[in-house]
Amino acid sequence: MNFKIIIALFLTIPLFNKSGRDCDVFKNGNYHITFDAFFKQYEDCKIVICNGKYTEYVTNNYPVKGSIESIYNCKLFKFKPNAKLTSDSAATELDKLIRKSFGEHCIEIKSINGDTISFRTTYEGNLHITINEGKIIRIH
Repeated sequence: MNFKIIIALFLTIPLFNKSGRDCDVFKNGNYHITFDAFFKQYEDCKIVICNGKYTEYVTNNYPVKGSIESIYNCKLFKFKPNAKLTSDSAATELDKLIRKSFGEHCIEIKSINGDTISFRTTYEGNLHITINEGKIIRIH
């Protein structure tokens, strides 16, 4: 009896662990990221996505390149930079403790309407906390 339960659980694991390659949420193309009015302290930016990789362009900064990883059923994603960001080395001890305790930032897909993706940024270890919200709009 217990053996059947273990096999059933083992067979369902792939349903909850899709890689970014299996998700078509972030199709190849150019995108504009804008934040909701309440979160205007965050700067809008442009992002180019190609085959699960991204390049982010923020005003007055060098482009940031990295990969996109689906961490839960094509609903939660991490944008992982290739190189350590300079802001990471300048992080305060409090920032480091929060990241260690709460987990890394991730993006939760709230809805998709055509070329517009509504999202919420949260912590992968504390999903009840909202960092910001906005829209990712595909540019043709």
